[in-house]
Amino acid sequence: MGKKATYREQRLLTRKERGTFNDACERAATYANRHGGVLEVAEHFLDRSGWSHATFGIVSVDCVGRVLRYLDTGDTYSLTLGQEDDGDVFTTTWGDWYKQAEREHCEAEGVISCGCCGEFTPLEFRFCESCGRPVSTGE
Repeated sequence: MGKKATYREQRLLTRKERGTFNDACERAATYANRHGGVLEVAEHFLDRSGWSHATFGIVSVDCVGRVLRYLDTGDTYSLTLGQEDDGDVFTTTWGDWYKQAEREHCEAEGVISCGCCGEFTPLEFRFCESCGRPVSTGE
């Protein structure tokens, strides 16, 4: 019979078994969607899984009328969990979500986002209506 693992060794093994934060986010999203599709459930799942140190609470960002509630990881492009309206919880980065929402708005409305000030200007304009700079470069 082998030697029994100490408490410390068991904890280290558990940490290795839990995988990366990205893995934990995938599992938390699945868990949350099976239990009512609530972002707070996913946050609680991550906390119980030992990842409470990796997030800083739930915050939201608005882009042209769409709102994303997400777990703040302190980095625009690190994987996190998000939820739009009362939809499913999903993995994303809030920066990627924002760019996609902006791109969809531009295509639907026939506008372009100014590279300098971020305001929307009709595609046929060469200069931003808000700041006066070239819309394609913002310079």
